Amino acid sequence: MNIPTIFQDLIRLNSSEQSYNRGERYYYNGMVLSATLRGQHLQAFVQGVG
Repeated sequence: MNIPTIFQDLIRLNSSEQSYNRGERYYYNGMVLSATLRGQHLQAFVQGVG
């Protein structure tokens, strides 16, 4: 799953540093099972603990 850079920038702008870093760690560790863009909201399902 590739997230376009514009979304990555928007996620960073709209997240605390702690939340962004945790989400990035989940993504790079293969813990994100799916991600869905619903209007202006990105919803992701993850497995495991960070």
